[in-house]
Amino acid sequence: MSKTTKDWIIDTLENLVDVDLKKFKSKLCDRPDEPKIRKGAIQNADYVDLADKLVSTYTENGAVNVTIEVLESIGLKQEAADLRNGTKLDCIYGDVMKIDTTGASEETAKQDNLTVNGVSASYKLAEQDLSRLNDYKDIIIHVGKSKQMDPAVISAIISRQSRAGAALENGWGDCGNAFGLMQVNKLYYTPEGEWNSEEHVAQGTQILIDFINKIKRKFPNWPKEHWFKGGIAAYCAGDGNVESYEKVDDHTPGKDFANDVVARAQWYKKNGF
Repeated sequence: MSKTTKDWIIDTLENLVDVDLKKFKSKLCDRPDEPKIRKGAIQNADYVDLADKLVSTYTENGAVNVTIEVLESIGLKQEAADLRNGTKLDCIYGDVMKIDTTGASEETAKQDNLTVNGVSASYKLAEQDLSRLNDYKDIIIHVGKSKQMDPAVISAIISRQSRAGAALENGWGDCGNAFGLMQVNKLYYTPEGEWNSEEHVAQGTQILIDFINKIKRKFPNWPKEHWFKGGIAAYCAGDGNVESYEKVDDHTPGKDFANDVVARAQWYKKNGF
């Protein structure tokens, strides 16, 4: 029987020496992001109980990402790398955590009357949409696995495009031109499924994949993560409007679509997706 995600977490924690396990617990409880794990809940926990607490708090995918984050923060880089390699989702288009990002523009941040912009604003916008996104989590993860696409990236596009449905009217946005959670434009595509269905999310994800492949053909010498970010920009603006990596967002709304989506995806990656 193959190891489950939880098995990988248990084995990783079991192999920590006592002093490192103590450091791990302390740093875990000091994380600023919600949901938090309180010291009293894990103070006397062994590695199995600690893994149970991580999974019940963050879900399996989120628990892996949090465990990796904490391991790296206490200097256990090899342990973090081993866990990442053992549990990684087969997203064949790159690692969103390796993509550089400047986050949301001031214009985008104003959606929620935020007084910050950049990556901090993207994180706050992502967090605002989390409860709604959780309604579609099973769909997003299933599509991600079937399309070999990172669910965190799908989630980030849904957050940016439709605020996880909150910005839609009867499933439509953009003055009635764009459909569903991922805002499939009816001028270029025939929308499939209901606005919040797996069929719709699969269509939107395939559109993203097609644009990543177009960017790959257009810029064959770019590294993998650049193709990934370029494809995200093209999802919004079209591949013809991606002219260089340095100016990848020059033709996207707010001049920040790809950077904002990447930052939101990085937040979702650490919070259950």
